[in-house]
Amino acid sequence: MKKKVVLVYPGLAIQSGTFLQTPFSLLTIAPYLIKEGFEVVLVDTRLHHYRTILRQVIDENTLFVGITSMTGSQIVSAIEVSKYIKTISKVPVVWGGIHSTLLPDQVIREPFVDYVLAGEGEINIGPFAHSISENKPPENINGVYFKRKGEVAATPQQGFFDLSKSLIPAWDLIDNDQYNNIGLQTGRGCPYPCTYCYNIEFNQQRWRTKPLELIFEEIHYLMNRFRLDSLFFYDDNFFTNKKRVEDICRFLIDNKYQVKWYTTCRADYFTRYGKDFFKLVRESGCETLALGLESGSQRILDQIKKMEKIEDYINMARITSEVGIVPECGFMIGIPGETDEDRRMTFDLMDRLIKINPKAYVTSLAIYTPYPGAPLIKTIERDYNFKMPQHLSDWCTFDFHSCNLAWLNKKEKKRLVTMSYVPRFVFWKQKLKERYITGPLLPFYYVMTFLAGLRWKNRFFSLSFEYSLLQKFLRLRQNLNLKKIMRFARTAKARRSVACTERRAA
Repeated sequence: MKKKVVLVYPGLAIQSGTFLQTPFSLLTIAPYLIKEGFEVVLVDTRLHHYRTILRQVIDENTLFVGITSMTGSQIVSAIEVSKYIKTISKVPVVWGGIHSTLLPDQVIREPFVDYVLAGEGEINIGPFAHSISENKPPENINGVYFKRKGEVAATPQQGFFDLSKSLIPAWDLIDNDQYNNIGLQTGRGCPYPCTYCYNIEFNQQRWRTKPLELIFEEIHYLMNRFRLDSLFFYDDNFFTNKKRVEDICRFLIDNKYQVKWYTTCRADYFTRYGKDFFKLVRESGCETLALGLESGSQRILDQIKKMEKIEDYINMARITSEVGIVPECGFMIGIPGETDEDRRMTFDLMDRLIKINPKAYVTSLAIYTPYPGAPLIKTIERDYNFKMPQHLSDWCTFDFHSCNLAWLNKKEKKRLVTMSYVPRFVFWKQKLKERYITGPLLPFYYVMTFLAGLRWKNRFFSLSFEYSLLQKFLRLRQNLNLKKIMRFARTAKARRSVACTERRAA
């Protein structure tokens, strides 16, 4: 019988709606376990109550449970799952992913974590599984953190994975009908120096790509296996190399796939590559591009080393309007040194972009979050009295819509939270309705969009009683969803018990 590895994708602290991205990071590393002869079981806690599933899949044949997590609210779920595993089994708990790679020393100190695999899992997940299977210490495997006689021990850091050795993700492990996007990753990393981004440390400000033949093979596999009408490219920076993108676009056109595809993009590529390039992009099936514009203040853009001009944003809106691509634009507030005038310039730019391209979306106005691995965190430690969290659980609230900016008072923090919510009900209200709003929520949704419109028009973000109610409602809804899942799990368990009794009687 094959030895088993259980991989767990934690949910978010508050999640709702019908839009669910695939657990792509786990699907990506699973083939390297399967290739080595191990059985892999994937548990997505967003779809199933993890206690019921883990009790079923963890047995004497399980080598370890691997848990991934990004910085922020996903850590809440990851901690809960890890602690629960310790109550039902002695199987090792192994953490990996972005947060664990950036702060392995913090993560491994937790009593519910036995090992941390830092770096890209394709390299060390297979050798690590063999070491556990053979009851050998992992000291010859790079990027492993563990405990030795109560002290933290670590092996040397590993290098980057050679993307020319990439395997197709293990799509067999999930039911793709339960997710809203299926896709592939054609490259990793980003060459730009944005000071708020984890990529500076995580990918060493490097960009790497798979060979075109592997990209084409994977697109062909996905299109033929799933008969997709939409395709997602999970790249940090898909458009880094113009010629490479042109080749991918022509491959899609030549094979008559007629698939709608989606990815991220920088606005300055519209200035540098020009309209004809994006005509080809649109012709190949690209309907939507997500762009992180961050600010409408050139001073702030220069400060965070965005390497873009406001003119690039205007060009982007104009060209996307002319070629028929829908831009989904994200912005950021709360950047150190930002003034009310800088924010006003950001808000005015949002309005201006929508006038140029009425089909554009403003998808978010995120609050600057001090992420590990980003150079800006050192600046705010030095200049703004920010204290780096020293424990894993302290990172749970570090997300785009929580305010962890120590240099602001309570009133100003609340204003930023309100600012972050308002654009979603102004610019993104139709998508918001499609993804998250069901019948009983419609009256509340219409009230929120009406009040958001008034706030936006008057640039008034104080006395935000409705957003306090919204946050309470989301927490309540999450608790109700959890209770519903637990009732379902108990009912399912009772049905299985009855079925077992009937089989024994027969």
